[in-house]
Amino acid sequence: MNQKKLEKLQKLYALASNNPNQNEAIVAAHKFINAIKKDGLHMTLSEQPQATQEQINQALQANYQKGFTEGSQHSYNQGYQAGYAEGIKVTGLDNQNEETVYPNETRYQPSYTNLFVNNSSSTIRVGT
Repeated sequence: MNQKKLEKLQKLYALASNNPNQNEAIVAAHKFINAIKKDGLHMTLSEQPQATQEQINQALQANYQKGFTEGSQHSYNQGYQAGYAEGIKVTGLDNQNEETVYPNETRYQPSYTNLFVNNSSSTIRVGT
């Protein structure tokens, strides 16, 4: 929208919204509405102050950073879980709870309790 049209709309709005002569206010309001329709514009009235470009940029940056941090943490957790599962599989620890049958038909079922310490990568297995 060019500056001339914007100034015309501002003048019509001022005449329509702050005019002691009711007839002039009505005429200005109709002209204002017709000018908006003619140019295919949309208008929003708000008593809230409009955000500055700097405030918008700060909000965007803050939300981008939040999304980046949360996404990175999620990716890290997924990678950690996949690596942990692969490590268990490669080392053969995934089969340690399976029942063992000895030649004399004796069966042994190990019993382990895993202790995880403060969400660290350390695991303590206590078993019989």
